[in-house]
Amino acid sequence: MGIGLCRTEHMFFSPERLPIVRRWIFHTECLDDLDHIKHFQRSDFKDLFVAMNGKDVTIRLLDPPLHEFLPRPEQVHERVAEECGFGTDVKRMLARIDSMHEENPMLGLRGCRLGIVKPEFTQMQVEAIMSAAADFLEESPEAKPHPRIMIPLIGSITEYKNQALIIKSEAERIRSERGIDV
Repeated sequence: MGIGLCRTEHMFFSPERLPIVRRWIFHTECLDDLDHIKHFQRSDFKDLFVAMNGKDVTIRLLDPPLHEFLPRPEQVHERVAEECGFGTDVKRMLARIDSMHEENPMLGLRGCRLGIVKPEFTQMQVEAIMSAAADFLEESPEAKPHPRIMIPLIGSITEYKNQALIIKSEAERIRSERGIDV
């Protein structure tokens, strides 16, 4: 027994985390928000590895359907606009939400497609997973974290190879830097 599927996007619906994720979605060039997301994940993953010590934990890389993270237009007011990096410009935020509308959000820019368009997104998640496992091993030498990484919404071998290369490269970097075999 272990965790068959950890849906990581559900880690971000808490009131203190959601504005940071929204800010990153709206302003993907902002690496500070991506760094915050990485720290949230690293902490959460370590807790998972501690709780599941010795058991497999299958972690699906973030698969955020935008409509689940973005506020609905009627929820946008100055405070929300400010939290999301638009100052008090509600109109600009509403225009950005409208520009991100997808006819079928379940097939939109998410899963592996998001990782292909923004490879730093995949790198960040793998760093969080592998660093959390390494943190646990450093604190408890008898620890046995067993992370398994699932790439969501693969539609072709090309997509798989793209993401697998990033995952393997980032995992190897963490192993090498930390001197720990996870």
